Amino acid sequence: MAFPSRSRIILMAAMLSLALIPTSGALLIRNFKPRVNDWIVRTGDRVSLNPTFKPSAGRFSGVGFPDHPAEWERHVTLVSPRHFVCATHHPPEVGWRIQFIAADGSPYFGVVASATSVLNAAGQPTDLMLGTFAKEIDSAIEPFPVLALANEARYRGRSVIVFGQAGQADKAHLQGFTTLENDPGFDTTRFAWFDFGKRGTCNYESGDSGCPVFILSGGKPALIGTASGQDLLQDNTSRNYCSFLPAYLSSLDAMMAPTGYRVRRIPER
Repeated sequence: MAFPSRSRIILMAAMLSLALIPTSGALLIRNFKPRVNDWIVRTGDRVSLNPTFKPSAGRFSGVGFPDHPAEWERHVTLVSPRHFVCATHHPPEVGWRIQFIAADGSPYFGVVASATSVLNAAGQPTDLMLGTFAKEIDSAIEPFPVLALANEARYRGRSVIVFGQAGQADKAHLQGFTTLENDPGFDTTRFAWFDFGKRGTCNYESGDSGCPVFILSGGKPALIGTASGQDLLQDNTSRNYCSFLPAYLSSLDAMMAPTGYRVRRIPER
């Protein structure tokens, strides 16, 4: 194994209903401030954008969540008007209604029609999943492009915005890339990672699987990953992994092609 002494923590939701898990169980943020780190605000059954979230909460309209009282804290991320990505080991169910919030605060919905693992170059399923909605999401909701750079080294050290469950988010820095060994369910996936220990700003916790990771390009968010898992290293540092979307653009395009879509790429701005 790549880390013989590590402890694998899969970011699956607990067996308890997510509605019973306190908000503090979401993404662990070292200096948490609701006005800064909450992308959305939930009051009873109503979910609204946080007007003090930076950058503007409305720029993340393509982040969706189940319209379900016990599952609303998890997230999927729109990559075309009909497609979303999430974690294979923590997918929404077919038939679930997913809610999105437009920049003006209006809600829009899509019904999950299917969800399939993305394959790597060897034809093996990865922990990245592509989902399809029964029909297009309203144009008020913007799918995210993927930042397509020349190689992985160009991403290393970049500041990213890491989302966790319940719409909590903070900044981190991508520190490296890896493919795990002898780790069933995860050793077929190319990961980007960031650490949390004596240093670091945020740390994945149970339930964060599938939540997006963004890089700002030209002031706008570009998707680069989805939360997958975590290792506990010997010095008690947590290594947080996200599936690295730029490694799977060709596979995603092939899966989306029958419905007439492909992932939109943007270069560095």
